[in-house]
Amino acid sequence: TIVGAIVGLALFSIFAGVLIFVIRKRRKRYTDDEEILSMDVKPYTFSYYELKSATQDFHPSNKLGEGGFGPVYKGKLNDG
Repeated sequence: TIVGAIVGLALFSIFAGVLIFVIRKRRKRYTDDEEILSMDVKPYTFSYYELKSATQDFHPSNKLGEGGFGPVYKGKLNDG
């Protein structure tokens, strides 16, 4: 009976340790997500002229294919 109690206590301790580890990981991930979402970062919107220049006037050799919203081109922006 003592061996059974020790084994039971050991299993309970392992389970509690894993549970605490998982809860802490989830809290950290939630905190990281909140931090990222609180940043005031917005995507850059390219002008038509920037896109036209980057794709060499939408040259057919730069066309990669067709997407759900139309043709897809590769391009190189002026800043590299």
